[in-house]
Amino acid sequence: MKKIILLFLITNSVFAQGRWAADFKSLIGQTYTNESGIKALKTFSYEQGTVVTAAIEGKFFSTIDVYRKGSTAIILLSKKIKANADEYRIIDLLKISAISKNDEVRITDCSRKQAYPDEIIVAIVFSGPKRQVKLVKQAYILKDIRFEKVSIKGIKCINEGIE
Repeated sequence: MKKIILLFLITNSVFAQGRWAADFKSLIGQTYTNESGIKALKTFSYEQGTVVTAAIEGKFFSTIDVYRKGSTAIILLSKKIKANADEYRIIDLLKISAISKNDEVRITDCSRKQAYPDEIIVAIVFSGPKRQVKLVKQAYILKDIRFEKVSIKGIKCINEGIE
């Protein structure tokens, strides 16, 4: 029985939140009310964000927000924790370094073959001038409440507004 519990604890620690957070892992669990309220990200610029779960589930929903500083991006998965206040808790965090200045962080407009419905993909892409993005450099999916790295094979992203 002790071996089973130990195996469970080891498995949970390997697949737990913060696997890709690096030196920002301490942010997981912190609460904030707006993007300027996260002290560790003061030197980062807010780049984009999206709601990833609908408020149909109640007044509590999740968001993904991207902060960038030079060649580093921090992607936050946060959950609204109070019904009537704009207070969020950081659930997981993804730190991506060495992003070229010509690359973009995509949190929308990407999909993959044999994906789950409404799968959320975070991708680092070189978008280029065509509708279909030709070069996906890294990809992560949002699985339950954590980010997981996936193969770039089969990931397709589009450039909105280009026909």
